Amino acid sequence: MSLPNNFKLNGISIRQKITIILLTIMMSSLVLTGTIYHKKSQEKIEQVVVDHLKTVANNKKNLVHQVIRKHQERVSLISSRTQLRLSINKINMTNDEEVKEKNITKIRNIISDAQAPIKSIRKIDVIAPDLSIIVSTSNQTTTSKVEKAILPENENTYKTSFIRNQMNDSTDLLISEKLYLNSELIGYLILVMDLSDFSIIASNQYGLGSSEETTLVYKNELTGKVMPIYPESLISGYSPGSWVDPFLLSSQRKDDISTYTDHHQQEVLAVAYTFDSIGLGMVYKIDYEDALGVINEQKNFLIISSLITILISGVVALILSRTITQPIIDLTYVAAMIASGDLSRRIQTFSKDELGMLAMSFNQMADKLIDANQVLEERVKEKTKELSKANEGLTKLNKDLERLSLNDSLTGISNRRAFDNRFDVEWKRCNRDGSYLGLVLIDIDFFKKYNDTLGHTAGDLCLKQVGQLLSQSAQRNSDLVARYGGEEFVLLLPNTSIGEVLSVANRLRNAVNSAKIVHPSSPISGFVSISVGVGSEIPAISKPKEDFLERVDVALYESKNKGRNTISTAHKYTE
Repeated sequence: MSLPNNFKLNGISIRQKITIILLTIMMSSLVLTGTIYHKKSQEKIEQVVVDHLKTVANNKKNLVHQVIRKHQERVSLISSRTQLRLSINKINMTNDEEVKEKNITKIRNIISDAQAPIKSIRKIDVIAPDLSIIVSTSNQTTTSKVEKAILPENENTYKTSFIRNQMNDSTDLLISEKLYLNSELIGYLILVMDLSDFSIIASNQYGLGSSEETTLVYKNELTGKVMPIYPESLISGYSPGSWVDPFLLSSQRKDDISTYTDHHQQEVLAVAYTFDSIGLGMVYKIDYEDALGVINEQKNFLIISSLITILISGVVALILSRTITQPIIDLTYVAAMIASGDLSRRIQTFSKDELGMLAMSFNQMADKLIDANQVLEERVKEKTKELSKANEGLTKLNKDLERLSLNDSLTGISNRRAFDNRFDVEWKRCNRDGSYLGLVLIDIDFFKKYNDTLGHTAGDLCLKQVGQLLSQSAQRNSDLVARYGGEEFVLLLPNTSIGEVLSVANRLRNAVNSAKIVHPSSPISGFVSISVGVGSEIPAISKPKEDFLERVDVALYESKNKGRNTISTAHKYTE
């Protein structure tokens, strides 16, 4: 039916106004609800992912520090050998070629024995103060000289740097240390390691996503050029400079998450750390989509839901504009409550027309929002559980590393680091208590000949047997048996006088002799024997513990000079 001409409208009709108002109210409520919901969910998920990325990256950083400390301890272990420093000093102080050759042989034996059990050591160099090479485990001649840039300067004891090995197209780690005797510089010790330990750290995956990757680079001190170490694809598969510079990234956002496009042309989340003292940089990253893809899924769901709601709302609004009823009021009220965050609100009254259908659709949309929220929460919980498992694994790994760092991997007894820690504690405690502290240094006689005759596998077994015999002979819980280095062992005996220390030393020597471990190349016996140096004194603040240790070490060498398989007592301390 058509209306008379005088009833024709020249402006916007009430029906159109109601339609516009209804659509505006409904869409405003929907957009506000979706925006608040999406924003809060996104922030929560991003925070969880970012926190766990930082945790994993920080653990990797700590592992790198542990590797550096382990290598420095290896250098210190070698340089602490008294005979090494004495031999270097004799070479520096004499022009007698026979004396020099004799001491060079001693040094070569010491560093060769130190290198043999550690496969990651490429070579060990002993350097004179004039930078010439005295002895090297490689094929370098002593006419070669090293670059001053790789040696510690000023007051620094250590210098750690990276260098490109042109022979096998790989990168090596150089750790150098100053060598002193009586407070005078007598030379340097350089340890050249491969990067297998760093590769293990970089290649470890923690289950955060299939795209997680660790990048290691180092900065050349002379040129300032950034060179890749790991992964190998950075070295051969991409053009120089295509990877991110961790030194630049760390200076911009230190210890924080950054977003950038990596060498795979993927948008990633990354944490960058730099180890400025050694010129090493690390980037731990994961694809943005891999880490936060659930947010995009939620966003797409909200967009689709909004588009469906817009379509339904437009059709229904055109029909509902014919009648103004209570259902419209109910619908507006419920929409406003949902917009305020109360997703439990529903329309209770339905009309038997299109408006009722819209009310049901609106309720269904609210249910889907709740379902979507539950799905999202379930996914967050799953991710949290996965990340918690990864953290548990990291915690266990850290505990295992701490335990391994104090145990000798070959013999199963305590290592040099554990002895150093305990020695310092017992020295201070015995000083406070005014009680004796006993020390026993043990060396397996002619162990190099044992290795040369029976092989390193038999030598390792011999070290295990001797270590177990010494450990079984230490009867008190307060006693500490440790592998001091190579074929040397040490026994720390708190509250033990010199007489008791000698008794323990005799028990140790008799235990080894009674074991009758066959030594076919021993000049003194057909079985493995030990030489022992002992000492005991009440520690005093004026007496450094290193002096006590060195005097017991001298006693050990007295036992060797006496023909071995004997015990010598350290001389008393003199001012």
